[in-house]
Amino acid sequence: MANNNGLYISVDSGGTWLAVVAPSLKYEDPVTRMAGIGSDGPQGLWVSVFDAAMRPCVGGLCRGSAIDVSTDGGRSWTVSRLPGCVDCYPAVSMLGPHDGVTVADLDPGGTWTYETTDGGQSWRRAGMSDFPDLTVPVSATFSSVENGWLSSSSGQLFRTTDGGKAWHEVTIPTGVGERLIAVGVPRFFGMHVGAVVLEVDEPGTPGHYFGVAQTANGGDTWSVAPTPAETASIGASPATAATVLSASTWVLGTHEGVIETTDGGNKWRTIFDGRIDGSVAQTDVVSFASVQHGWALVSDDCRPQPSSTCTGRALLGTTDGGAHWSELVGGELG
Repeated sequence: MANNNGLYISVDSGGTWLAVVAPSLKYEDPVTRMAGIGSDGPQGLWVSVFDAAMRPCVGGLCRGSAIDVSTDGGRSWTVSRLPGCVDCYPAVSMLGPHDGVTVADLDPGGTWTYETTDGGQSWRRAGMSDFPDLTVPVSATFSSVENGWLSSSSGQLFRTTDGGKAWHEVTIPTGVGERLIAVGVPRFFGMHVGAVVLEVDEPGTPGHYFGVAQTANGGDTWSVAPTPAETASIGASPATAATVLSASTWVLGTHEGVIETTDGGNKWRTIFDGRIDGSVAQTDVVSFASVQHGWALVSDDCRPQPSSTCTGRALLGTTDGGAHWSELVGGELG
């Protein structure tokens, strides 16, 4: 579970959580950011990082990109770098404990696809992509070395069937005047049915809202499902603001809590109202493993000054589909 510049990891089905920070993020540096996470289970973790402080500097550059690799659930790490990718944004996808794909924008130098067969310890350039100018990869998911999906910094969704040599933009229709701000990467259930989380700029409103688009033909065409008005963007990304559990069951975080649908967006219900001990909290991150088991990272606005009702930040968990929530006690993984 992502936690801004780190992770929360649980090895007991979410009963307790440990804070984990990959080595490229350990410096107290407000510039360094986590680009993405790849995982093949509780032990295998890949964390892609950009604008990380490099020690020593390389070619006069003291910041760069890295992929931190752990095979023991975050207890120990090795740091690998993509050839030629000193100052780039790597979008990583694990295919298993040994195989994976990363797409990175080398500015200048084009967009390259990299492959690994040794668990991310080393990477080779698999080919240069014909990606549009001014489009930076943000997140990626590959079902095989050849077939993958990629979201961009400009709110576009792309698809490849040849290992990233060619990318084709996939159009997701929105309402009149609306504009895609960000898009996640799709999750498919079988060959044809899938869903993807969107962030949309709605005209005439001060903010954005989250939504979900569906496909029934393998991603060739998409339609946006109805969402209630309270799905105002919580300031997170589509990757951390929602969970797609099945083709029709989705959980979304909002400014006012967490909502859920089990019928593809036709009906929604509130499963967390944003209140903790009488204080109203904002939902920052939402992650569900099943309809019953889920977690929410929430925070209070403690300004102008902290008070006894301000909880700061808390990790909450539910084991009954949101009927009851409890604060989880965590620690730091040593």
